[in-house]
Amino acid sequence: MRGKLSLGLLALALAVSCILAYLLIFIWNMVYYAVAIALVLLVIFIWDILGPRIKDRRKFLRESLIVIASCVNFTCALLLTILFDVQIVAFLLIATVLSLFVSILISNVGRSLAYACVTLILGAAVTVVLLVLPPLSYGEMWAVNSALEPAVSSVVRLLLFGLVFSFVGSIIGSLVSDAF
Repeated sequence: MRGKLSLGLLALALAVSCILAYLLIFIWNMVYYAVAIALVLLVIFIWDILGPRIKDRRKFLRESLIVIASCVNFTCALLLTILFDVQIVAFLLIATVLSLFVSILISNVGRSLAYACVTLILGAAVTVVLLVLPPLSYGEMWAVNSALEPAVSSVVRLLLFGLVFSFVGSIIGSLVSDAF
């Protein structure tokens, strides 16, 4: 009974949020708020589906927070490199140190490599969305097309180098965590 009630309330919340997101995007032209609502509802939806299946909630919450924090850090490092024209060495150093810390916290080589790869790719996707969102919010499709190509090319260039250095940082971090 509780599961059906939970799914019913979730469906109601999703319907209300879809209507609100439609109003925010197409009627009131407030894309940022609609994207925030969609992301929050996606997290709630995933938590409702995966919540009963999780055996160790503390470990799941800890690793989820590590992934979210490293995704935000990779996004900030990519934005720092692209927007402020910081040298690529700074981004590679940030990627290596961040992967090293994640690997030390996780203490598993396979999972830390997977987390480093996933968070770097998610950070790259969020960076592209953040770079394209201002012209998209004004509804200027020609500006979106002209902003998308340089954003994707610079993010992919950084992503290729960042993956290699993230793997190196993860391997070094797992060796350090095994030594202590």
